[in-house]
Amino acid sequence: MINSNLLIIIGPSGVGKSSILNDVMENCDDLVVHPTYTTRPIRKNETSKFNEHIFLSDEEFDKLESNNEFIEVVQLFELPYRYGLKKIKAEKGKLNIVMLRQSVMGLMQKHYPGGIVYQIEADYEKVGHRLKQRTRKGDNLGTRLKIYDDEIRKGREIANRIIKNNTTLRVASFDFIDNLNKDFAYLKYGIIE
Repeated sequence: MINSNLLIIIGPSGVGKSSILNDVMENCDDLVVHPTYTTRPIRKNETSKFNEHIFLSDEEFDKLESNNEFIEVVQLFELPYRYGLKKIKAEKGKLNIVMLRQSVMGLMQKHYPGGIVYQIEADYEKVGHRLKQRTRKGDNLGTRLKIYDDEIRKGREIANRIIKNNTTLRVASFDFIDNLNKDFAYLKYGIIE
């Protein structure tokens, strides 16, 4: 059974998940983002008005983890950063959104079976360029690019929709909104102008 008010957004690093979500959120009042919590440092020029990630120090994260506030904690890409997911407190009449990596979908589905999954994709070359621009010293860019094809393939196996982000952000956002209108017709979404 599909959970009609849960949208899970997946996709490899650098495909534009946050960019599309932030653009769409500017124009849709019926969307609520449930953040992941991370010890990853915020990137230079990284902004999110809608907090798809909450950035914490190791000490802050440890405190939440020791208080059992996370339903799951994971580490990605052999990097020293941890990600935690709290229990989703769904808001009625709203579309509840979680943005994850494909590799943790099994954990998400364990706690929240159902939901509709959108995978954001972009060409490998575009992703490589984006990642090079935002990678900080010590990050393992090679590992992220190495697993790109595998992550795309595995994501396609579980995704209900594929959103391509190969041209402009506006085009990808229109595609995203169009799919929201199809999948969540009970909510009213405006067209981005």
